[in-house]
Amino acid sequence: FSLTYQRAGGPRADPFDVPNPVTPEYAIMLIDAFRESKRLKISQVNAILSQSRKLLETLANIIEVNVPEGKEITIVGDTHGQFFDVLNLFTLNGPPSNENPYLFNGDWVDRGSFGTEVTITYLQQ
Repeated sequence: FSLTYQRAGGPRADPFDVPNPVTPEYAIMLIDAFRESKRLKISQVNAILSQSRKLLETLANIIEVNVPEGKEITIVGDTHGQFFDVLNLFTLNGPPSNENPYLFNGDWVDRGSFGTEVTITYLQQ
């Protein structure tokens, strides 16, 4: 993908500008960019954090997760900021979606080199 594109009849826009709501295509584009060590602008990270905060504020601190009979959920813990390990999980189990839910449970980013990328990836799912 290109870092910039031309809007029809408008100024150049940055494809990393955060859509509201975030789309699955945007989340995939971010993962691809992080894989190539590309960086977001601070304003883009702030937009992601702001959207995520608004959503999380509507949820309880503890939620009950019901998995229908015959369905599965992938429970992930202790990724420790290891972005490429997270990508490997997505490759092995399929990407997170409504039909393929994941539960990311603790120790997301306490040691690895890619804590920001892991956090943003989780928040965009």
